[in-house]
This record gives sequence, structure tokens and C-alpha cells, in this order.
Amino acid sequence: VEANDDRQVSLLMASNGALRLRAMTSEKYTRIWNSDVTARLLQFTHQNPEWQPAPAAFDGSRGLYASDKDMFAFLVDNERRIFESLPGGGLGRGFFVSNSEVGDASFKVTTFLYEYVCGNHRVWGAEGVQELRIPHVGNADERAFRKMAVELRKYADASTAQDEARVSACMKYEFEGTKDEVLDKVFGLNTGLTRKMLSAGYDVAVQREDRYGSPRSVWGLA
Repeated sequence: VEANDDRQVSLLMASNGALRLRAMTSEKYTRIWNSDVTARLLQFTHQNPEWQPAPAAFDGSRGLYASDKDMFAFLVDNERRIFESLPGGGLGRGFFVSNSEVGDASFKVTTFLYEYVCGNHRVWGAEGVQELRIPHVGNADERAFRKMAVELRKYADASTAQDEARVSACMKYEFEGTKDEVLDKVFGLNTGLTRKMLSAGYDVAVQREDRYGSPRSVWGLA
């Protein structure tokens, strides 16, 4: 901001033996404190003990990270897996919550179903991914906590029967025809995937037909 510019800026300072500038943001920026996010997550897990931090990674970390810029939490519910009887152990529920209190990134909540989490916390077999994103403007803090509470409560209370019914419907719905005919139909849906990617996905679905059903089904191909 130039000396003759009448715009205002907000400075976030840290004092620990000396002053340090943590962030410089515009007057339109609304700060969402990382500590407030984590406090609400702790309250959520206290009320819903089936939700726990991700399984320990190779280094022992549990998917809970924080720095002087941002925070990230990865929680899972392994108590209510769906299709547990299928080869591979079915699907569990998980969600990410991330935020930056210095202007690096928006507040986000990402929910999904998944097969398993490997030793470096990479999520495999993610399905039904949904993201709530709130930029740090206006009443962002109020909206973030209200919507996070609503989304996580809805997700925690959701019946496994509902998830299984949706997946079963996707398993039953099949595209007719040969592999090329199926790929032509799906490519025509403008999914954003190339035909090469769809073909590779189809080949993998064939290998995992015992787990996901027909490669021509919506679920198998997805």
C-alpha cells in the first residue's frame, strides 16, 4: 500500500520476546482463528466419540497438523462402515477440515467415503466427495462455524442404510453395450475426463469386479 493510498490494512502481530508480523490483510478480510476451529472439532469428537483422528501414519502422526499459518484435521468413522461384508472391507466415512488464519487459504470442510488410509495418510478409493468452502470475507467466521456444525452433524447422523441404498442403486444401473460403447456414452456426459482416462478406469473396474460389481455399472466405473 503506497503512502498516499487511503485503503486500510489489518496487521496480525505475534509477541514472543520480539514483535513479528504474521499477516497483513485488507480491511475486507475476516479472520477465522485456527484455535476456534480446533475447539469446535474437539467438541464434535466429544459428542461423537466414533469419530477419531486418522489412523497413525508411518511417523506416528494422526492427521492433525498446525503451523503458524494454517491447520488441517483428518477424522474418520470406522465404526459404521458400509458394505463391510464385501471383499476389501467396505467403505468408511471421513472428512477434512482446513483453515488459514493469515490469509493463505479459505476455510474448507471436505467429506467423503473411502476404502482405506495408507501409512502416509493418502486416502484410497474416495467416493462421494463433497466440499464446503468459505472465503475469509464478510461474516465468514459466523458462516464457517454454523455450516461446519450443520454439515458435520448431518454427516455424523446419516444412516449407513442411506449410503448403502445410494451405492446399491449405482451398482444396479448399468450402461449397455461393449466397452467402447460404454466409454462413448460416458465420454458424452462431459465429465471432464479424457477417453483415455475412462478406458483406464474401465480396465481397473474389470479387475475389481468382485468388489465393485460390473465395470459397466455407474459405481464400478466411477
